[in-house]
Amino acid sequence: MRTTTTQDYLPKAAGWKRVWMTITVWMVMALSVGAQSNAYNIRDDLYAIFQKAYAARWNHKGVALADSMYQQAERAGDKKAQCMALTVKFLNAYHHMDKAPQQYAAAMKALQDKALQTGYVQYYYWGTNYQTNYLISNRPMQEVLDYIRQNQQFARKNNHTYGIYSSFQNLGMAYLQHGATLQAINNFKEALAFGKRYLPDQDMAINYRRLAECYRVMADYDKMYKQVETGMKTAKTQQARTNLLPSKCYALFMLGRYTEFQDNYSGALKTYGITANDTARIYKNMGALELKIFKLMIEEQYAQARLLLDKVLPLAEQYRLKVKFYDYTEDYKQAAEWQKKLIKISYDQFEKMDVDDMTEINARIYNLRLDNERRRTHIRNAKLELTNTQLTLRNSALELQRTQASSNLARLNADNYQLSLNKKRLEARQLRDSLTTQQARQKSMEQSLRMRNMLLNGILVVAAVILVITSLYIYYIRRYAHRLDHSNLQLRNTISELFVAKDKALQADRMKTMFIQNMSHEIRTPLNAIAGFSQVLVEMGDTLSEEEKKEMNENISNNSELLTTIVNDILDLTSLESGKYVMQSKPIHVTPLCRQVLETVAHRKAPGVELKLHLQIPEDYVVTTDDLRVKQVLINMMTNAEKNTTQGSITLACSLQENPGMLTFSVTDTGIGIPKEQMAHVFERFTKLDRHKQGSGLGLNICRMIAEKLEGKIYIDENYTGGARFLFAIPTDSQPEVSKPFLS
Repeated sequence: MRTTTTQDYLPKAAGWKRVWMTITVWMVMALSVGAQSNAYNIRDDLYAIFQKAYAARWNHKGVALADSMYQQAERAGDKKAQCMALTVKFLNAYHHMDKAPQQYAAAMKALQDKALQTGYVQYYYWGTNYQTNYLISNRPMQEVLDYIRQNQQFARKNNHTYGIYSSFQNLGMAYLQHGATLQAINNFKEALAFGKRYLPDQDMAINYRRLAECYRVMADYDKMYKQVETGMKTAKTQQARTNLLPSKCYALFMLGRYTEFQDNYSGALKTYGITANDTARIYKNMGALELKIFKLMIEEQYAQARLLLDKVLPLAEQYRLKVKFYDYTEDYKQAAEWQKKLIKISYDQFEKMDVDDMTEINARIYNLRLDNERRRTHIRNAKLELTNTQLTLRNSALELQRTQASSNLARLNADNYQLSLNKKRLEARQLRDSLTTQQARQKSMEQSLRMRNMLLNGILVVAAVILVITSLYIYYIRRYAHRLDHSNLQLRNTISELFVAKDKALQADRMKTMFIQNMSHEIRTPLNAIAGFSQVLVEMGDTLSEEEKKEMNENISNNSELLTTIVNDILDLTSLESGKYVMQSKPIHVTPLCRQVLETVAHRKAPGVELKLHLQIPEDYVVTTDDLRVKQVLINMMTNAEKNTTQGSITLACSLQENPGMLTFSVTDTGIGIPKEQMAHVFERFTKLDRHKQGSGLGLNICRMIAEKLEGKIYIDENYTGGARFLFAIPTDSQPEVSKPFLS
C-alpha cells in the first residue's frame, strides 16, 4: 500500500484562497521555553531579525530576511534560531499555497527535517498542525483522520510528547468542524489530561477555549461559562486570559447576565484588535459582530441589531442568534419559527455529513474490493504463466522438428527464387521503355504550365501594387486622424487647465479678501483701544488718580503688545509660506530656554494662576535646532494657555519618553479646555474658539508650520480632560541617558 505524503494533501485547484489561521502567534510563543533577554532563548541579534522577518512573512522581504537569519544562525551554531527562520519561510509558502504547491511541500519538508535533526521536534508538529487545518476545510473527514492518526503514530513511536498532545487537539478540531461535538469534547479533554501530566509548562488555556466553543455549539451555556472561567484561572499569560474574553461575553449574554456582559464587552473587542467605536472593523469580524449585536439588543436598538443579524455566518449561528433575538424581544412566535429553521438546517447538515461519510466509506470498500480482485487476477495470471511455460517447452520440441523440415523446404525455395529473378529482369526492361515515353509527355506539359504561371504572376504583381497603394492611403488617412485626435486632446487639456487656473485664482482672491477682513478687524481693535486710552490720558490726565493712570497705561501697553504680535504673526506667516525663511540650526541648552520662556510670559498670567516647569531631561541636555523658532512656538503655546486659564496652574514640561527618538515639549493647563469636535480645527488659519478674546487666529497655525519646517509635529492630547494639553516634538540627534525628573 502506498505511503501518504504531504504532496498528496496539496490543493487540487489553483483558485483555493482560504487559509486557516487558527494556530497563530500564540503557538509560536508556546514553542519557546526559557529566556535570555528575549522570549525565545536565542541570540538577541537573531531575535531582532526574526521580528522583522515575521512582520513581513507574507512577502518576499520576509523570505529574504529569513534566509539571512538562517545563514547567521548556522554560523553561530544556534539550532533553534535555524528552525524559527524556516517557520517564516513555511508561513510564506502556506500563504501562497494555491499558486506554488511544490514550493509549499518543499518548505514543509525543510522545516520538519531540520526540527528532527536539531531535536526541536515541536516545530515538526507545528507544520503538521497547519496542514491539518487545511485538510479539515478541503478534504473528506476520513482522509483528515488518517493524516492525524498517522502523525500520532509517528509521535508515539518516537516518544514525542508534544506531537501526541497536538494530535489530540487536531482530532478535536476535526470532529468539531465535522459536527461530532461529543467526540470533539472527549479529544480536547484528553489533550488537557495529557498536557497537564507530561507538559506542565504548556499553557492549557487554548483547550478550555475550544471546549467552550463545543458547548456553545451544543447551546449548553452554563458549561461554556464554566470552561471559560477555568481557563482564565489556569492560564499562564495575560494574553491567554484575554483570548477567552469573547467566549465569556457570549456565554454571559446567553445566560442573561447582561450587566457582566457590559463590563467585559470592551475588553472582548480588544482581543480582536478592535475598539468599541471602530464600526467598520467590527462588521468584518464575525466574533466582534456577534458581540456588537448583543450590545445593541441591550441598548434596545433592535432595528439596527436585526439588520446586522443577516451578516452573521454560518447560517446555523445566524439562526441561533435570531432565536435569541426574538426571545429577548418577547416575540415568541418568531423565536419558535427560527428555532424550527435552526433544527432543520442542523438536521440537514448532519444528514449531509452522514451521506458524505457513507459515500467515502463506500468508496473505500469499493477500492478494497478492487484491490482484492487485482490480487486474485494476479494469482490467476501467475498460474496461467506456469501453464504457458510448460506449453512453451513442448512447443520448443515441436519447433525443432519443424526446423529440420524447413531446411529441406529452403533448398526448394532457392531454386524458385532464381526463376523469379529472371522474370523480374524482363519486367524491368519493359518499365524503362514505358518511362521514356512518359518523360516526353511530361516535358510538353511543363511548357504549358510555365505559360500559365507567367500569366498568373503578372496578375499577382498588379494586385500587389494595388494593395500597397491602398495600404499607404489608409495609413496616411489614419495618421492624419491620429494627429487631429491628439490636437483635440491637447485643446481639451488646455481648456481644463484654464478652468483649474481660474478656480485657483478665484479661491486666492477669496482668501485674500478674508485675510484682509480678519486682519483689519484684529488690528483695528487694539488701535482703537490705544487711541481711546491715550485720548483719555491727554484730556483727563489731571483728574485721574495714579491707580487709574497706571491701569490705562497697562491697557495701552497690552494692546501695543497685541498689535506687535499680530504684525509679527503676519510677517512670520508671509516668510514661512514664501519659503524664504531658512531654519538656523545650532546646539542649544534646553533647560535655560524653557526658563526664559516662563520669564517672558509670566506677566500675562491671570492672578492666582501658578506657572510650573517640569523637566524630564538632564540639566545640561543639548539639542541642535533653531532656538528662536522653538522659543516662538513655546511662547505661543504658553500665551494660548494663559488666555484660557483663570485659576489653577499652567505647566511647561519637557521629556524624551513621550515620543521615542524626539524631544517633546508640552503645555498643560487647568483652563476651560477644548471640545473634542473642535480639536481637529484649532491649528487652522484664523480659527478662534472664543471670538470675544483678542488674537489673530494665526498663532497655532504658524506653530504647526514651524513644527513641519523643523521636521517635528505639534498636536493636542485628546485624552487629557483637566483643561487643555498641547505637545510639540522635534527630532533629537542623540539619545543620552535620561536622568530622574525634577520639578522647578
